Amino acid sequence: MQETIKIMRRDNIKGTIANILSMASYSGMPFLTAYSSSKGALAVMIKNISNAVSGHQIRVNGINLGWTDTPAEDTIQ
Repeated sequence: MQETIKIMRRDNIKGTIANILSMASYSGMPFLTAYSSSKGALAVMIKNISNAVSGHQIRVNGINLGWTDTPAEDTIQ
């Protein structure tokens, strides 16, 4: 995001940056502590960066897709 925002500000580009979040940031499984913590930190960072660049007409969003049925998820469950 840092380099993208530099370019957007330099070239006066208005737009949106989208990040992928996870429900694990709210309540992760015991073996996902590092993953859950990093997603929680990303959610807070998105809010702060969004506020910082809003005056340049740049939006920063987090997309929380929720649970996805994948083969790996079946193994974990």
